[in-house]
Amino acid sequence: AAFDLLRKNLMTAPILALPEPDRPFVVHTDFSYHALGAILEQRKSDNRCHIISCASRNCTDAEAKLGPTDGEILALVFPVPKFHTYLAGTKFVVITDHAALIHLENAKTRNPKLARWALLLSNYDFSI
Repeated sequence: AAFDLLRKNLMTAPILALPEPDRPFVVHTDFSYHALGAILEQRKSDNRCHIISCASRNCTDAEAKLGPTDGEILALVFPVPKFHTYLAGTKFVVITDHAALIHLENAKTRNPKLARWALLLSNYDFSI
């Protein structure tokens, strides 16, 4: 009965919603040493947040060895291209549980990997 109720609730509104181009998007990201996850959502006219899309994947062995800051940056780099159709040309907000990402845009790095990630993210207009 619990499984059937969960399945029914996941397939009905307001769990998933169609995007509205005139409303801002919010991307929630998170990193663990096992997996990356992200949710794309929008606040609709009913003033409730609705999920537009979700993305997740397991970390590779190399990614599992990243430090917390690099891992949280990876958690942002991973979903943004997946949600490109929705995010390109719009301003969106990123919500993360890692405060160091707020300073990401001002960071000067000589690390080639972080420089590539920063270059990829520079194509998008977002605030953390």
